[in-house]
Amino acid sequence: MENMNRFFVSLLVLFLTFGCKSEKKENEKHINVFGYIKGQLKHLDTVPYGILKIRQVDTAITDSAFIDVKKVREMIEPFMKLEPDEDYFNDHYSQSVFGDATIGTITVSYLSKNTTEAIERMDVYANPTNGEIKQIYILKREDPEKKTGKQQLLWTHNKGFSIFESSVAKNGSESTITNKVIWQ
Repeated sequence: MENMNRFFVSLLVLFLTFGCKSEKKENEKHINVFGYIKGQLKHLDTVPYGILKIRQVDTAITDSAFIDVKKVREMIEPFMKLEPDEDYFNDHYSQSVFGDATIGTITVSYLSKNTTEAIERMDVYANPTNGEIKQIYILKREDPEKKTGKQQLLWTHNKGFSIFESSVAKNGSESTITNKVIWQ
């Protein structure tokens, strides 16, 4: 975690040096989003938190239950199994950095360069003063073969995450299922 903080402080210095927006240079290292989430899961394994899952369909809460870390891992597995290695990542994703004064973060965005990547976009929101990650957002592309809609993961540092799944029924109506997981 200390190395990640150093990385973000370095990122902040680069951001301040080169302006509000910059594009990724060839063969630069990217932020290991999946490694960060794995670290959060490892932390979750070591603390006695109660983990609450709340399921919502559109605007109605339909269920809530306490779950264990094993269930948390199962829920985020569809996102985690897509982890690319460094070379693949450099070839298939572009990076941009943006300082957002409105939400008080530095946003590092990774966008797929083509439409075949399972992960369409990843955003890392970091605190500009200490470089710590505040949130991570991952957008998974629709999979027409598996008939899945877009899936989104929003991970909040040391607090929880939400998974949003959108789908369109045969009659054309849209629906969003949100699974929010929080721990304390």
